[in-house]
Amino acid sequence: MSTLFGGKEPEGLKPNLPLKPSIFMYAGQKPKERKKPLLTVTDVTQAFAVYPERPELIPRSTLIKVEGTFGDEDMAMTMKSREGWILIMPSLEHLGPTGNHSAEMLKWVIGVSSPSPGDDCANTWASSS
Repeated sequence: MSTLFGGKEPEGLKPNLPLKPSIFMYAGQKPKERKKPLLTVTDVTQAFAVYPERPELIPRSTLIKVEGTFGDEDMAMTMKSREGWILIMPSLEHLGPTGNHSAEMLKWVIGVSSPSPGDDCANTWASSS
């Protein structure tokens, strides 16, 4: 995860990334809990920041809406292999009460919705930024 948001990647290490944006949700962070995902969302088509109506809560918002195709895990229930959306709230406890939650949440939105190198729009998107 550290390389996702600007950490240095060790030389010679090539990540095995999916061709389309995907999200894998696990039961926990322990290695034995990360063997098989509880739920996957692949072919992510859109990611949105969801902000509360009360203006004073906006800087602390971390809610994200993601649209894509659910995997075939039991957790997907009747949505197996179907398109849909899910609300995700990343844990940002490490930032503390005075951290910039909105900026960190936007990193997640950009990370999920950024085009991958195999996409036709990747070069257009990169050159326009």
